[in-house]
Amino acid sequence: MRRRLTGRVVSDKMDKTVTVLVERTGPASAVRQVRQRARRSITRTTRRTNSIPATWCMIEECRPLSKTKAWRVVKLVEKAREGDRQQSEAVRLRRMRAAGLIALGMRRRFSPAGTQRP
Repeated sequence: MRRRLTGRVVSDKMDKTVTVLVERTGPASAVRQVRQRARRSITRTTRRTNSIPATWCMIEECRPLSKTKAWRVVKLVEKAREGDRQQSEAVRLRRMRAAGLIALGMRRRFSPAGTQRP
């Protein structure tokens, strides 16, 4: 029996590959609080499955397809609505701005230590 998990597509920028965010909750060891943990999985998909960001899908464990890819999309659970996709993109941009990765609408290029940026 192979493991099956349900997660949300967060990126579809690769060819035949999507990044799926699987969130799970569990108890913290000492404090009796519920802790939420998330994990991103690089997942194989076919061109037929229209997995756009914010789509919920079921993924299944499979043999290693590449160095980082060992999951495949089994089925789409819930299609993303256009508002969900725009909201997820807005949240991603907000997080990048807060982290200092976007300045004046452009991504900051990190240079190796000791060199000057142009």
